Amino acid sequence: MIKYILVFLFVSLLIQPLQAQELTSRRTQADRLFERAEYFKSLDLYLKLAEADKPQPSVIERVADCYRLMNNYEQAEEWYARAAAMKGVKPISIYYYAEVLLRDKKFEKAKEQYKRYFAGGPKDQLDFKLAACDSAVAWSSRVGNYKVTNEKKMNSIYGDWGVSYLNTDRLIYTSDRSTGDYKGDKGIYYRTGNEWLKLFKYDVAHNETEEIAFDNTGDINLSKDYHTGPMAVNATGDTAYITVTTRLSTGDLPDIKTPFDQHLYIRRLELIMATKAGNGKWGNFKRFPYNNVNAYSIGHAALSKNGQILYFTSDMPGGFGKTDIWYSEKTSDGKWGKPVNCGNTINTPADEAFPSIGGDGKLYFSSRGLPGMGGYDIFSAKGSGAIWSTPVNLKYPLNSTSDDFCFVSIDGRTGYLSSDRQGGQGSDDIYSFIYTGHDNPEKPIAAIKPPNTIPATNKAAVGVPAPGEGLANATPTISSGNVPTRLITLQGKIFESTSRQPIDSVTVLLKNAHGETIGGGMALKNQMFSFPVTSGQDYLVEARRVGYYPSTQRISTAGMDASGNKVVTVNLNLTIEHLEIGKTFIIRNIYYDLNRANIRPDAMVELDKLVAIMRENPTMRIELSSHTDSRGSDYYNMLLSYARAISAVAYLKRHGIAENRMVAIGYGETRLLNQCANGVPCSEEDHQFNRRTEIKVIGGTFTR
Repeated sequence: MIKYILVFLFVSLLIQPLQAQELTSRRTQADRLFERAEYFKSLDLYLKLAEADKPQPSVIERVADCYRLMNNYEQAEEWYARAAAMKGVKPISIYYYAEVLLRDKKFEKAKEQYKRYFAGGPKDQLDFKLAACDSAVAWSSRVGNYKVTNEKKMNSIYGDWGVSYLNTDRLIYTSDRSTGDYKGDKGIYYRTGNEWLKLFKYDVAHNETEEIAFDNTGDINLSKDYHTGPMAVNATGDTAYITVTTRLSTGDLPDIKTPFDQHLYIRRLELIMATKAGNGKWGNFKRFPYNNVNAYSIGHAALSKNGQILYFTSDMPGGFGKTDIWYSEKTSDGKWGKPVNCGNTINTPADEAFPSIGGDGKLYFSSRGLPGMGGYDIFSAKGSGAIWSTPVNLKYPLNSTSDDFCFVSIDGRTGYLSSDRQGGQGSDDIYSFIYTGHDNPEKPIAAIKPPNTIPATNKAAVGVPAPGEGLANATPTISSGNVPTRLITLQGKIFESTSRQPIDSVTVLLKNAHGETIGGGMALKNQMFSFPVTSGQDYLVEARRVGYYPSTQRISTAGMDASGNKVVTVNLNLTIEHLEIGKTFIIRNIYYDLNRANIRPDAMVELDKLVAIMRENPTMRIELSSHTDSRGSDYYNMLLSYARAISAVAYLKRHGIAENRMVAIGYGETRLLNQCANGVPCSEEDHQFNRRTEIKVIGGTFTR
């Protein structure tokens, strides 16, 4: 479908031949066109080849592939069924056959083909697909939480999708409908046979649609030569973030050489920022500073409610899957900071894309890797930045067995989504929805875990405002129902450990005694964070920023008098230390059972923090060393400490940290921090001081 241009891409979004070659046969011509992703043109040739008495299985498979890639799933199912019955069919065609059967709601047949494809393969992946079939059956039989309606006045026989709000009366969306601006084959995208994607404005009150005009007087020209859209606009309506196919000249693009000796250009996506000019047109174009169309794509922009965080989709290095959701924070000088991955609570080894921030402050996004009904499913999560609650599948009827994406809402109850589900007018259609409240949409789905993913621990972020929205207003939500009295306040500032100067844009989190996040936000330079809490509880306050080692301080409100109108204020000035090559950080909370090297549950909390640091700083390389006290033989302690260091490194590796970023070393008792050497009488507390894990930074680039 059209949206693959924007996501799965991201690896060969638009491909054009560098040189024409003599076509020697119809099959060669068809394969060359297919190789250039010109499915619309190659399909006719493959269909003619399929008319032979005994066509090759590869020809039948290519016909099915073309139909699938052009979004004609009914025809794709018919041709994959034919291919699946032939000797010599490729296994991947069996998988695609199962996928279109699921999309076409033929669940038992889909299960058969999934079992056939995964026979002898990874059981977790088979279970994941079978669970999608079961979920689709179960959820489709329910009334659901929403009423979903096809917006026929906005949709056409073409692809229409990607709604965003210009204001309460006008919408923006993306479409490849015909505008009459081209003659002949000019302007045709040969993957689909339709025109390039363009942006349109829709007047809700008058049911009127018009194409959006751009000011093309600058050095960035958003002409109709390539795809344009989707587009997100800030709250004041004067700044837009537009996803476009790069307009760079072919000489500036990477190319690959194909088996047919063709040189193919690779056109990726980039994010363009624009402002509205006095003539009503969008202009003053600027490229998002982290675009890199020679290496990866960036698109699908979404802004936090306060405009301080920009979320987007990218396949840039350092992610967890094919495409992930990333974010960038606006700094005090108005520029966008270095992108940070949103973390593996929402990102998986598969595709995540199309983020949006609803009027309720939640993140809405689409995923292929989280448990769902098949294709892209829409999920919601609470939190901000890289700290998120467990995603909630919005289920049927917002989700279907097809691809469901681009969910937008200004109030959390009404809005629009895009889908290529059955019964629409075109390949992708726009649907409106309204919440009906038949069941609880906040209840997480008890479903099978995604394959090849490690579930995050202690990642729940309940009631966390978007960073920058004012920490003084951040109210912890206590799941037990014990509402804070607001008469005890934890407050303070964040300083750099060496210079003792205030630091800008620091994420501050309030956690309960179990390490669960219950409040938080971003503290700007010289801004004081403030959390209202209740008496008789233990809390953790954590400060973290990319390029710094996080700091955590524990505080107890036991015995504090918060009665009457008295306000109790607790000052907690935290310091965080900049990451630098050669600097060592000591962790004293990674404990092991006596004479054992396996990671205990209480140690996982500390190692999870280290995982987060490594993800926030993707160039960081560390030496992870373990140290013992002096009791036991020197040789035994050396072996034990090394085994413990190896165990910690293995834990980080299981959580997605590349092995080449870590070195495990055991120092045994060779680096004691006090006088407690062999034969020296010491207290248990003194011996415990030597039992530690150290993290030494041995590589990386870190910004301040």
